[in-house]
Amino acid sequence: MTQPPAQPAQPSPWSYPSAPVAPPPGFDLLGSASVPPDYLAPDGVAVAGGRRRRRTTILIAVAAVVALVLGGAAYAGVRLWYGTGAQPEDAMPSTVVAFARLDLSPGYGQKLKINDLAHKFPQSSGKDVVSELKKGIFSALDVDDKTYQADIAPWFADRIGVGAWLDAKKKMGAVVTLASKDDAAARRGLDALAHARKAGTFGFVVNDGYALVALGNGAQATAEAAQADARRESLAKNEKFHQGVQWLPTQQTAIAWADLQRIGDGVSNVFGSLLGGPMGGPSVGGPTGASPLDRLADLKGHIILGAQATGDGVEIRFRGFGIGGGGPVGGVRSAVDALPGNSAVAGAFRFSDLDQELTKGLLGTDPAQLPPDVGDRPPGLGVPKPSPEELAEARASMEPLAAVGNAIRALSGAQITVAATDFAKNVPALSASATVTSADKAAALTEALKQLGSGVTVTSQGNTVTATTAGYAAGNGTLASQPLYRDALSGAPKNATMVLYVDVQRLLAGGRSAASPQTEPLKAVGVAVGTEAGDPVGLIRVIIR
Repeated sequence: MTQPPAQPAQPSPWSYPSAPVAPPPGFDLLGSASVPPDYLAPDGVAVAGGRRRRRTTILIAVAAVVALVLGGAAYAGVRLWYGTGAQPEDAMPSTVVAFARLDLSPGYGQKLKINDLAHKFPQSSGKDVVSELKKGIFSALDVDDKTYQADIAPWFADRIGVGAWLDAKKKMGAVVTLASKDDAAARRGLDALAHARKAGTFGFVVNDGYALVALGNGAQATAEAAQADARRESLAKNEKFHQGVQWLPTQQTAIAWADLQRIGDGVSNVFGSLLGGPMGGPSVGGPTGASPLDRLADLKGHIILGAQATGDGVEIRFRGFGIGGGGPVGGVRSAVDALPGNSAVAGAFRFSDLDQELTKGLLGTDPAQLPPDVGDRPPGLGVPKPSPEELAEARASMEPLAAVGNAIRALSGAQITVAATDFAKNVPALSASATVTSADKAAALTEALKQLGSGVTVTSQGNTVTATTAGYAAGNGTLASQPLYRDALSGAPKNATMVLYVDVQRLLAGGRSAASPQTEPLKAVGVAVGTEAGDPVGLIRVIIR
């Protein structure tokens, strides 16, 4: 566990107080007569007799005791504030391919923030939010409140983890780890739950402060096998998981992690078993690699996500380690900063180079035209030969798809910026600009956008194409001058390749449904994705005030 930093101007809670300075020769902490008659006490007063000598030494002793007590109190205080204890990953096998955990005892500081945020909403009952959340979690696991109070609450230690586990036969199933403060009570409570369910569908083992639970057919064997796997190596010792957790800031209330490569292997194995052959092979109707599912086998790397409460909202950070697609490119934050200050929704992103095979499969090589000889082909399977009118109608019906296909191809590699001020009408009041990579693409994009319908004004200048709907009106000032915008994107990656900002109250005020007291505390949402050491990283921040 990462040790919390020492508080400013306080002794480190992870070290003992410094050793006291040695007294002068002959000095006796217990006040014996060996003190020289001319010895000066710390206050500079000569010690003339035993009474003053004893008073001074008692004060020194008291000071030493106070220092020890304060040092211990600081240590205990930090533990209380930040939270301590084993986490669910310590009891989860390292062979899980995905894992999520929720720490409902993250320390007093985080718990205060969670309760403070919840109490900003008018529907809050004033109850302890964490306690209510625990009941909700077990309700989702089909444990009602009465059963929770009788069989879970007496021993549950407020930490829960859920993992997707691959057993020795590559069969995937879910296992749950629950922290226990009383293992004997945990066994009794879980045994009661097992007896209330269908025989053989609820299995558990309890050991060393954690219960490991499995559900479904053969649940007890699954729980025991998962525990044996965890004893060989827990998820906490998994190198990839540890790397992800170390990257996150400390004090994460919730964490989610996934090994993408092993997920791809596991899903590929499942589909291969169901379809009678490897994914993408003849059993799915094509040559090897033809099926889109075959792309799962190409997944790599792992991802981590962590969430915690802040003073004025919720912060979520994530990173993909070794998954690719995180090469350094120019940032787009400055483009969003410059958008109008009255934007309810604003954003910018880079449209990555498209997979040519994918676009051909989805849009056709030339979606604007049907094959030229289709009218000359003989009818088959009882389908009559289309008339010239029917062919013309079919080609006309494909024009919108042709426009979409041409626009998407022209946008490959472009930077796109969007600002919207009003969503009350059927067509949102917005302006979108795309800076494409060539003049030919700008011309193709301009032509494609003009075919998408009336009510949109399309202009082009150099390699930048702008489409603006009726009713859009940019206000004075920029988003960069708005404090709420700056707060929502505080801490975002500096080289962000995607930025999204939503002024929730402005959006609701200009939308079809009016804001309500229940949504009034939700002020803004900021999202940013960038790169770090070649890996994609991101931030999601929700402002609640």
